Amino acid sequence: MGERYLGIEVTSSRIKVAEIDASTTPPKVFSFASFDLFSSHPENISQQLISVLSHMDVRTKKARASIEDDSTHQLVSFPPMPKKEMKVVAERELKNALGPQVEEMVFGWQVLGDDEEGKKMVLLTAAPLSSVREKALLFRDVGLSPDLITTVPLSLFNALKLIQGSERGASALVYLGESKAHAIFIRDGKWAFCRELTGSEGPSGDLLNEMNRSLLYFRHQFRGEEIRKVFLSGEGAEELEKSWSESLGVKVEHFCPNLDLSPLKGRAEEFRRVLPEFAIPIGLAGRRARDCINLPDPEMAKKSRETAIKKVAIVVLIIFALVMGISYGYVSWAISHNKRTLLERKQELNKLVPYLTAQQSRTMYEKNLALLMEIDNHTLWAEALRELSLLVPKEMAFQSLNIKREKEKILVNIKGEILVHQELAGREIFTQFYSQVESSPLFEKVVVEPASVKVIRARKVDKRGLLRVEFQLKGELAAVEIEYESH
Repeated sequence: MGERYLGIEVTSSRIKVAEIDASTTPPKVFSFASFDLFSSHPENISQQLISVLSHMDVRTKKARASIEDDSTHQLVSFPPMPKKEMKVVAERELKNALGPQVEEMVFGWQVLGDDEEGKKMVLLTAAPLSSVREKALLFRDVGLSPDLITTVPLSLFNALKLIQGSERGASALVYLGESKAHAIFIRDGKWAFCRELTGSEGPSGDLLNEMNRSLLYFRHQFRGEEIRKVFLSGEGAEELEKSWSESLGVKVEHFCPNLDLSPLKGRAEEFRRVLPEFAIPIGLAGRRARDCINLPDPEMAKKSRETAIKKVAIVVLIIFALVMGISYGYVSWAISHNKRTLLERKQELNKLVPYLTAQQSRTMYEKNLALLMEIDNHTLWAEALRELSLLVPKEMAFQSLNIKREKEKILVNIKGEILVHQELAGREIFTQFYSQVESSPLFEKVVVEPASVKVIRARKVDKRGLLRVEFQLKGELAAVEIEYESH
């Protein structure tokens, strides 16, 4: 659908509506309507607007309107600064300009571009809060969303920028309303200033005099620069082109923006005839949101944010519930699947138990066979083990006993520990054991690894606890012959 908007103008006698897609170039007009207003009472306006919209068959709820009441527009220049800082400075500038009535106004601002000195041109706007709230409530009453509420001069500014070639040179747009006339002046597509003209009923001298003074002010303000064209809009605008052109000395044309009317089909020619009367609805709906200055009611904006937050929270909760439901289903399926897989694996393992038992027996046999081959039937090894078992005192235990052949030698490596209550007793037991092993005819070259002798208290906090004396002996089996008497 793009960016369709409803530009709505409500005067004391008529309702004008245009549905435009602002996302295309040029903007596309999809529908329009202009109805007499029977009564300016708010309730009657709501009822008639509902009736108008039902006949138009609109495809969007985003509504836009402008305020004709007293509004303030001020063009200022600021040095380059972050957007947050510029917002603070812009609001402060408006508050200084408005004085005490600032509490009854709504603010808006927009950066238009850079001036000749490289500063940022900022358009500041303020309008009565009561008028903004009135438009917002009207839209709510008829089931529309208040997408944009701005001023008549800003609507006409956007409408003027839709005229092809308006971005070059200087031009003006005059709108002849029922009670007021407005004139907008631009230079190279940027806001210059606006004027509220009096005497809008027909080509009166007052209206032309006001316009002439505005042209003189423009020349003075911009060093003699001339307005290239003046575009007339509003009811009866086409009838004034010739007289205005002669009186002002400037080329005057009727308002004819660059629009795509193809979606209107058979009603395109009808819209061309009344197009100058739709300057405000076109300026409202024909531009993207980022190109407009919005004047939202702070209270309603707060409520809208709260509503939006609630909607987002509900959506998040729904998504969370869905995710949890899906996750729970997946986890349940995964658990069930894993249980079945585990049962199948257990059944497969049970089938393999006999084979595993046989494999373990085979491994044990191979280890024992290797040990027998290593011993090589030497009775000396057995006698050495018997000798050690006799020499080991009851307080001593071997941590490891390693006997292996290395070429012609048979090496012995003993690691052990002694559990005693006193360190001196432990050392005496070790010394006695070492002396007996060293003097045994079955061992030779017996040495103690100095770093291996350690005294460790089992419990550091308990001085009466057992001590552990660790040690390591290395040596060789002596080359002796062992003979046994036969019986």
